[in-house]
Amino acid sequence: MRDWWRAPGGSEEEASFDEEELTEAVTIVVDYRSGFQDPLKKVTIGLRQFVGRESSEVTVGQRLKRNPQILNKLGRFGSMRLTQMEDIAGCRAILPGGAPEVAGVLKRIRRNWDVIRTDDYCPTPRTLAIEPYTLLFAATAIWLRSN
Repeated sequence: MRDWWRAPGGSEEEASFDEEELTEAVTIVVDYRSGFQDPLKKVTIGLRQFVGRESSEVTVGQRLKRNPQILNKLGRFGSMRLTQMEDIAGCRAILPGGAPEVAGVLKRIRRNWDVIRTDDYCPTPRTLAIEPYTLLFAATAIWLRSN
């Protein structure tokens, strides 16, 4: 776990922290991450219902970023605050019916949930691995992809 923390200024030299400070920081990260578990479950269940109404095939998954990855990211982005990290929890749906199914699920999401931000990668996807539509909610993010 020591490799996630770098000295101020981004040097490879380890910063010196006492064990109590480090333990407290890790506890804060673990507690913060655990606060995403219930909202993620609820959003995933809701997304599964929306997809089930629009598609014959329901493929919905969820993920919660692991604690070491959160700590590594905070170490890489020295000015980032934990509360600024937008990818701690997320769920995704794969919609085999293409654009009409994506549009139907998006319509249901917007009707039922408050969407904070939308990123639409459909017109110019950067790579095949990137989901073309990302919606950011207060507690989690949802990715929708058509095959």
